[in-house]
Amino acid sequence: MEILLLIVSNLMPVIAGVLTILIAIGSKKLMDKWGVERSEKIDGMIDTYVKKGVDYAEVIARKYIAENSVPMTGPSKKAKAIKVVMDELKQSGIAGVAEELVVARIESWLEVKGHKPGTPSVPESVGESS
Repeated sequence: MEILLLIVSNLMPVIAGVLTILIAIGSKKLMDKWGVERSEKIDGMIDTYVKKGVDYAEVIARKYIAENSVPMTGPSKKAKAIKVVMDELKQSGIAGVAEELVVARIESWLEVKGHKPGTPSVPESVGESS
């Protein structure tokens, strides 16, 4: 029994070192997984807010045409969409999202929907409103 205690007492520093390394590796992997899941969740929220922002800007542009008989400029629509997205992100407690990222997502969303950024939508190009 004394031999077993002697062996365990001599191996204890090695066992503690190995356990420390394993715990550190496990913690890092867990934190990375949580970070990726959080990042994916935030990306999904940004995409949702970009769609809301673009839709809102389209509605405002159609109202503007109806009231002024002149189309709203692309930069004005873009600014309205960006403001909506940034406000939604702020309200959701997500800070630190660069405006350039939001602009890129808006432009990407417009291209996916078949619009070229800066090109008026159909009702806008023919002077109609919805």
